[in-house]
Amino acid sequence: MSTLAPNLAALVDMLKRRPLGSVDELRERVSQHLRVVTRQQGRGREVDLGVARSTGQLCHQMLDRWETLDDPHRALVQAACLYFVEAGDDEEDLDAGGFDDDLQIARWVATRLADLP
Repeated sequence: MSTLAPNLAALVDMLKRRPLGSVDELRERVSQHLRVVTRQQGRGREVDLGVARSTGQLCHQMLDRWETLDDPHRALVQAACLYFVEAGDDEEDLDAGGFDDDLQIARWVATRLADLP
């Protein structure tokens, strides 16, 4: 997966321009989002919890590398996490297939980090 669709690339570009936040805050937001999604599935929503958990796990793995990353790579990790936790992304998360775009972005960012020492 070398490129993102133009609409997703534009959203990532917008998110990576935000000031860098705290890694602990990002971790908590990812964890909180997973808790909310799990509750929503229990209320009968067609949430793909497996994809949501995979995305959250990948976000946490990237956050584990935070201290070793330079600011441009931290901005990419933050963008992936924010895309996952914030409403208003390309697909409604709580619909069937709604986390597919989130996982695509997280994987795209993880690929960028894989080439780093």
